[in-house]
Amino acid sequence: MADNIVVDRSTPTPLMAGRMLRADAVAELLDIELKRVYILAREGILPCVRVGRQVRFNRADLEAWASKGGTGYPGEAQ
Repeated sequence: MADNIVVDRSTPTPLMAGRMLRADAVAELLDIELKRVYILAREGILPCVRVGRQVRFNRADLEAWASKGGTGYPGEAQ
């Protein structure tokens, strides 16, 4: 019965609207070390989506996060 599945692609979802970014692209975009990207994602500071063991980032979410001033890492010098 899988032949009868209909997927509506007329309204783009965030995943369809643009490619998700990998951690290395985020590190370059934010001009920080790759290790820092993973730490910030793990701590819930950078908005991300987990796909199994991989981490992906929505560019629009990152831009919104940055435009609000981002979030500092606890204990880090300001």
